[in-house]
Amino acid sequence: MELGPDGVLTAMAQECVTGGNAAFVSVLRKDRPEAEALTTAVARAHVRGVAVNWAAFYAGTGATRLAPDELAELPTYAFQRQRYWPKVSSLFLGDVAAVGLGEAEHPLLGASAELPSADGMLFTGRLALSTHPWLADHTIMDTVLLPGTAFVELAVRAGDQVGCEALEELTLEAPLVLTEDGGVQLRLWVGAADDTGRRPLELHSRAEHLSAEEPWTRHASGVLASDGAPEAAFELTAWPPADAAEVEVGDRYTELRDVGFAYGPAFQGLRKAWRRGGEVFAEVTLDEETAEEAAAFGLHPALLDAALHALGLAGLGGTETEGRLPFAWTGVSLYASGAATLRVRMAAMGGDGVRLEIADAAGAPVAAVDSLVLRPVSAEQLQSARTAYHESLYRVEWTTAGMVDASGADVATDGRWAALGTDTLGLTTYPDLAALGEAIDSGTALPEYVVVDLAAQARVDAALEGPGAANQACAAIEDMPEGRPGVHSDGAASEGPGAASPARPAFEDRGLGAEPQVSGRGGVGESPAPATTAHQATTQVLGLLQQWLADDRFTDSRLVLLTSGTVATEPGEPVTDPAGAAVRGLVRSAQSENPDRLLLIDLDGHDDAQTAQTAQTALPALPALSALSAVLASGEPEVAVRQGVLKAPRLARAGSAADSEAPEWNPDGTVLVTGASGSLGGLFARHLVAERGVRQLLLLSRRGDQAPGAAELDAELVELGASVRWAACDVADRDALAVCWTTA
Repeated sequence: MELGPDGVLTAMAQECVTGGNAAFVSVLRKDRPEAEALTTAVARAHVRGVAVNWAAFYAGTGATRLAPDELAELPTYAFQRQRYWPKVSSLFLGDVAAVGLGEAEHPLLGASAELPSADGMLFTGRLALSTHPWLADHTIMDTVLLPGTAFVELAVRAGDQVGCEALEELTLEAPLVLTEDGGVQLRLWVGAADDTGRRPLELHSRAEHLSAEEPWTRHASGVLASDGAPEAAFELTAWPPADAAEVEVGDRYTELRDVGFAYGPAFQGLRKAWRRGGEVFAEVTLDEETAEEAAAFGLHPALLDAALHALGLAGLGGTETEGRLPFAWTGVSLYASGAATLRVRMAAMGGDGVRLEIADAAGAPVAAVDSLVLRPVSAEQLQSARTAYHESLYRVEWTTAGMVDASGADVATDGRWAALGTDTLGLTTYPDLAALGEAIDSGTALPEYVVVDLAAQARVDAALEGPGAANQACAAIEDMPEGRPGVHSDGAASEGPGAASPARPAFEDRGLGAEPQVSGRGGVGESPAPATTAHQATTQVLGLLQQWLADDRFTDSRLVLLTSGTVATEPGEPVTDPAGAAVRGLVRSAQSENPDRLLLIDLDGHDDAQTAQTAQTALPALPALSALSAVLASGEPEVAVRQGVLKAPRLARAGSAADSEAPEWNPDGTVLVTGASGSLGGLFARHLVAERGVRQLLLLSRRGDQAPGAAELDAELVELGASVRWAACDVADRDALAVCWTTA
């Protein structure tokens, strides 16, 4: 046993002693840690029969001696850590041939199908973090993206299938976002070959939870060439490259994380890098777990992506502090597949392009890229891609449901129809529901449809010209809780003395020149404010709906309500009747609770001139009648008629748009804070001044600056640089609030 600083004597002694019974052990080695060398020496002596005091050796470590039966359970060989559980491959998709498809034989694709008439191919697949967990390591600004190198891999695989050995060009148009839950459906289309053998390709995706009506997103398009890949004119056998200076890469992934590129272990493959003039050389390798799948790929996307992480070290394709993603690939050729370690040479080309020469660990060519252009990516772009359709809100979209046919005007002579209010449609008309009920009790056939034209007089007013037009022929709906004894508007008497119909709507035409008049919640004289008008209109229509739904005689009939200008069916379309819009909302709520009892039709002003003539000459309103017939044929409970086209509301996913972005913050304006004397109001006011730079504050509370704590908050905000004004105001008092705002 040699105790010296190294095993010099041990080596010399072994040459002098013959026989197999002698053993030489060196306790210290210059190239090994002392503890390791000492432990190895003691172990070698032990296996040669030397008695070792193991109790002294393990003293203070907490180790205990195993019983003989426990020792028998230990293996007689060194511990080996190897996983034996079967690993489910993403290639295992069942028997796709059983459903008439071909196997794609690629980890990112599931099946293929020939398109005979189009002389093309369609490849399908499904990507999810549950089936391809390594993709989660490609996180850009808190968003998991399919790497640009994966698009190249997919395009090259499609080219192999159709006999195209080169990817002539590939342009990435939109990022493909992978969410934590669920998957994404892929469609890779390869078109027919032209006269030169070139084929177009496109890659689309759609989140699997979306309905079939949702559009597919195109992420990439390109061209495949069949004239063969050019021979590789490079090799990287001399490694490291001569005259190249090594670049420290230890902090590279920290730098990338600082600019939002949070690569996980699967993509942290950059091991070494060198720089020589305008060239960058990189050595990259896959981690052990990911390398197991390398053989299934032409060129594993994580491996090629890791090579691009060295670009910023020499200012190629970006800077060290700016993250960029692949945008356009040109002239991609693959010479070998299944590599787990790469040597890569990158050199600047004309413009923003970078040429890549890629070899395996022995320097043999693997792939080449004539030009790669990278582009910076912003958080706003990724936010748009993330919310365009994935997990987005819904909006109402008005779609075409049919056309208005003038032949539908014959409903005027159809006994199934009746109207309430004034006679504007040429139908059998009753002043109110009570009168209609009396007629039914007297033997009149029950109409199938009862029409209430809530906007008849509004259309007349819009069409008529001349002074006083605004005050002409205005209909009213009277809500009289105490009942309405006496005579109906058509002169018919009520049922006996003192008869009453509580909250019974009626439609009255007071004649030309009459002032607008609404009784009940309104008054007589000038038109009320829009909010008051809306309140009155909804209250009165509510009474009509309640009476209609409560009367069993009308169970098999439908109430048709006509409005005009109460809804915008496309951007920019004005809503000319705000009170009618409120009524429309009320009716839609009633429809949801009473299906097949109510119809809601909004007419446009396309035929206002004819409508005005109708009102003056008592001729049938043919456009409105035609719309009624068309709506019934469509089967829609709610329809808007625009220039002869029926439009019905549908739910559609709301894509992000620039006009939905928040307006730019203006710290120089005055900010009004309600409830400012409370805890939350005070905290918010401090935040506005300290964090958002607000300098003008109008603070409201019921007691103004006399509220407890107001003086202290005022002093604190002034010290922070703000100008503060208090006002005692109840925000529920509209007039008082208006005064505060105008004097701010």
